[in-house]
Amino acid sequence: MSLRFNVSNRIFVVVLLGAFTSGFLACERQDPAQTAGDDSERTSDVEFEMPEVDVSGLTPGLRDRLNVIRDKVRQEPQTVEALGTLGAVYFVHGFPEASIACFEHATAMMPYVMQWQYSLGMAYERLDRTEKAAEAFQRALELDADYVPVYVRLAATLVEREAARAANLCQRALELEPENAVAMYTLGRCEEAAGKAEQALKYYEQALKAAPNYADAHAAASRLFAAAGDQDKADEHAQAAERGGAPILNDPIYRTLLKHGYHLESVLREALTLAQRGKFGAADQVLLLAADVDIDGVATRGVTGAVRDMEGRLEEAIAEYHAVLRAKPESLEARGKLADALARQGELAEAESEYRKILERNPDYGPALDGFSRLLMAGDRQAEAVKLIRDALVRSPDAAPLRHQLGLLLYHSKQDDEARVQLLKCLELSPKYYHARFFLGLIEERANEPDKAVEYWRQTVADAPGFRDAYLSLRQIAVKQGDYQAAEKYLRDGMRNMPDDAALINSLAWMLAVSPIEQQRNGEEALRLAETACDFTKYKQHVYIDTLAAAYAELGMFEEAIVAQRQALDLARQAENQTVMLEYDARLKLYEQKKPYRLDK
Repeated sequence: MSLRFNVSNRIFVVVLLGAFTSGFLACERQDPAQTAGDDSERTSDVEFEMPEVDVSGLTPGLRDRLNVIRDKVRQEPQTVEALGTLGAVYFVHGFPEASIACFEHATAMMPYVMQWQYSLGMAYERLDRTEKAAEAFQRALELDADYVPVYVRLAATLVEREAARAANLCQRALELEPENAVAMYTLGRCEEAAGKAEQALKYYEQALKAAPNYADAHAAASRLFAAAGDQDKADEHAQAAERGGAPILNDPIYRTLLKHGYHLESVLREALTLAQRGKFGAADQVLLLAADVDIDGVATRGVTGAVRDMEGRLEEAIAEYHAVLRAKPESLEARGKLADALARQGELAEAESEYRKILERNPDYGPALDGFSRLLMAGDRQAEAVKLIRDALVRSPDAAPLRHQLGLLLYHSKQDDEARVQLLKCLELSPKYYHARFFLGLIEERANEPDKAVEYWRQTVADAPGFRDAYLSLRQIAVKQGDYQAAEKYLRDGMRNMPDDAALINSLAWMLAVSPIEQQRNGEEALRLAETACDFTKYKQHVYIDTLAAAYAELGMFEEAIVAQRQALDLARQAENQTVMLEYDARLKLYEQKKPYRLDK
């Protein structure tokens, strides 16, 4: 698929623009009473003067898209969606003055929409015009006193001239969001400005506990340790600052601004999200946009490879990863993805070679350690896999991911006692490591301790509501215990968090189709869910088609059930899965006798 975009079709540009910007107002947070009526058509007495900018440094594709947006603003000067998008593009691509003009006009047209005040503040912030930024953030705060990021940004503009007020804003932010690392860091700055180095250091350390790779917090801690004469700790934090970055914050308005301003990383993240949901056509459309924004195309090719990988188009994925490596042979990420794809394609020697190349350059590169250890396990080289991770732990004994990885390897080698020790150590180092809790549950299940397993899995879904396997494991335990109502509840809880997850949908459909409890069975819902799961997987998963057949049988549609069951049987035969073939054949005989399938009580 070519990722170059032909702008001769202006209709397509506008359609894609609309699809990508239709949610730009969705994250507004304002008082409905203040915004009665259609704010999108609110007018301003001030005529908007289109900013003039030198776009010669932009890619041709982005210039064309920018022209489309400018045309839309000219055609619809009294609406703000296109104006906001224009401001977002200017903001993202290095024209903050022009973005200010757009956001100021948006605030004039929609003065009670917090999003525009906040966006205006961020544009001033980018120009280091802190007083103007503070004014905009203050207006945003008056419109929404519960939006944590505005407290943090306003505080950051006030540290040097109103440290006490900045500290109060940060304290309020932490009341609303106790783990906000930037609020903690800014509190440290306030204390440091007041000459309270010891208290400042405590806040910096709290920030690093919440966000261990927070570069600014490491740099600040390094400075204070050096001033206190502790050079070893100063050097340790200085090195961490060089490796670190900015924490990821919960700031929906900022994320929306980046996304609709065609920020490359945000656009590529959107493509990956769509692909993860199985919406590959939509992902490809977003990749077209990314190709127009991407200066050298390397990042887009890398994500295109990941999307093809998710589609199961491994040869195309491998070709994209090779292209990235030709342009950037030093990219460990691309080489790791290439190795993973080669392993899944069965090219094990080539995959091992790529993993070794990565580990020669960086022996502690986590994704390669994970992928290579799994490759070794799959090849019955358990001792090598365990040694690989143990050696890495010698170098990094407090690395929770390595403890987790070793625990998994030991679990799969049926060394449950030591696996338990490693996973518990992982949780000691990182209490929210939900994968470790999940596998501790598997260990307890294997030890015939179902209550302990359930406790771990319930904690897992509390920490990670989107972790599908924990819901399926809870369902499995409930079914074993004969508690089918609990099993259904677990599945519905999972679907509330993951409504498009085919495995959960299929599992609930199966329960509603074959439950031994008559009151629980619901053939119509089972059929609807089973069809959805099959649609998601393009009728290629024999397990889901087996469920579809059971749902047909529950409704008395035995001819349809027989057709579906034969299809499931054929797919299982192609997969050479003898066990399920016997089960499917037995169910086929039932349907031929016009009998539905039921689980045993």
